[in-house]
Amino acid sequence: MSNPYVGQLGAVGVAKESVLGTFVAPTRFIPTYLPMNIGSPDINLLLSKGVRSVPDFVYKAQQGAGMLKNGKFKFEVEPENIGECLMASFGTDTLTGPTNTSVYTHTFTRLAAAQLPTYSIWVKNGLNYPTFVGCMVNKIDFDIKAGEWVITDVDWMGSAYASGGVTESLSYSTLNPFKFDQAVITVAGSGVSLYKDIKLSIDNKVKVDPVLGGSIYSNVIFSEAMEVTLSATIVVENSTEWAKFIAGTASSFTIALTSAQNITSSSPSTPYSLTFTIPNIYYKAAPLPLANGLIEITFQAQGVYNTGTSNTISVALANSISTSY
Repeated sequence: MSNPYVGQLGAVGVAKESVLGTFVAPTRFIPTYLPMNIGSPDINLLLSKGVRSVPDFVYKAQQGAGMLKNGKFKFEVEPENIGECLMASFGTDTLTGPTNTSVYTHTFTRLAAAQLPTYSIWVKNGLNYPTFVGCMVNKIDFDIKAGEWVITDVDWMGSAYASGGVTESLSYSTLNPFKFDQAVITVAGSGVSLYKDIKLSIDNKVKVDPVLGGSIYSNVIFSEAMEVTLSATIVVENSTEWAKFIAGTASSFTIALTSAQNITSSSPSTPYSLTFTIPNIYYKAAPLPLANGLIEITFQAQGVYNTGTSNTISVALANSISTSY
């Protein structure tokens, strides 16, 4: 696949802030699917008393978003562009390596709720280049659907609209995205092969509020909690698989994506990879339809904090990026 991004006209640049609300120009850019629900500032109508002799009110329009209420963008997950969004979602990137010359592993784990980093966001949306500051990842979804590229949908919340922005010199990663057929699923330590249409969601429940002493913009942004949910469809081919499913209460669940491309060609060659580990998961629902002679269970499950690993979920990303995100 020479260029997976042909026809995708949108782009998003993200950069971690050292000071909340102070814009940082991005150096990493992600080509995104259009349309994006991001990039248009609100028009705030400010009331002021009339200046004429009649005691009425006149409206003054001021352009500028009170906050980025709903900033979503969708893109194909590849081994370099996903790191920035994972860091924004978790808050901690523990870097190990190099191993085998240029191989580095980034392990993302969750910080305390209020400590997630904030980001500046630059958007190329048609002819517009809006920028936002003080942004946190509210929710990130990963779709691993049969026969397709792995797709993520990132929902940002932001403190303020920064400016109309300017054009940037864009450069994209040339790596291929991960694919469904590169996924290996492990449940309770045993590999399974009958899953399809997997969706993993991480919800940080971000809130953005203005407070007294601030401006018309929101100047407090925080995460209330982290909720991890999983849904998937399993094709039940025999009674053994069905028995495994209905017997499960709490279990562990791992999704490992291994690219066909290698980080290094030196022996032993090491491929790019992305691994999600949920150490403690509970089934919530599992309807059992029978269609076309197949029993397909679309289940929902939720990750629960595991005291042994001290997390609800962790993500390991192996690539050639030699610094923490």
